[in-house]
Amino acid sequence: MLLERLTEKLTNDEAIELIDGYLMQKQQEKKELLSTKPNKPVAIWLKNMRLESNNYVTRYLAEKKTALLNNEIDTPFLVRNIRAHFGNI
Repeated sequence: MLLERLTEKLTNDEAIELIDGYLMQKQQEKKELLSTKPNKPVAIWLKNMRLESNNYVTRYLAEKKTALLNNEIDTPFLVRNIRAHFGNI
């Protein structure tokens, strides 16, 4: 889980590294999901929901990473924001 490693005590650069790793993991999960070919309606729906969730989290974290890079936010703010937005991811 990202929040287990992403703490308010990290520097922005350390947080960016963790986010990069998490984004790469999510990208791999997306590739694996796209390679599956479910044949039942429920399985297709579940795959689509997981892809949608994956895309949302990825976009959100990419935006926050950019904000960290531009020093628009700091790591403590980011951690609080992620917890408020997602709970534990």
